[in-house]
Amino acid sequence: MNPAGWLAPDGAWAGDATFDGPAHIAGAFRGNLRSSDWVEVAESGRVDGRIEAPQVLVAGTVDGDIVATERVRFEATARFRGTVTTAWLDVEPGARLAGTLSVDRTERS
Repeated sequence: MNPAGWLAPDGAWAGDATFDGPAHIAGAFRGNLRSSDWVEVAESGRVDGRIEAPQVLVAGTVDGDIVATERVRFEATARFRGTVTTAWLDVEPGARLAGTLSVDRTERS
């Protein structure tokens, strides 16, 4: 699937962004990021701000909050500081996390 939003490794963005589809961040993003699908922070990517999406994959650096209604995955190269709220959490060995994690698999009606 092609991302609706793409930030290249040498790219930078400051401000809020909302995507109707997936987003791939390989550069520096400062602000709040919202997607109706998934957000991927590549190994070269950095997000300073809040991420809201059904699914979030972090291989790079995130300093802020992540709210994912379905799943968050931290790859071994991930660096994270902030708060995570999600229904499902995957953490590969080697990932560095500092902050608060809230995992709630309660079915919502």
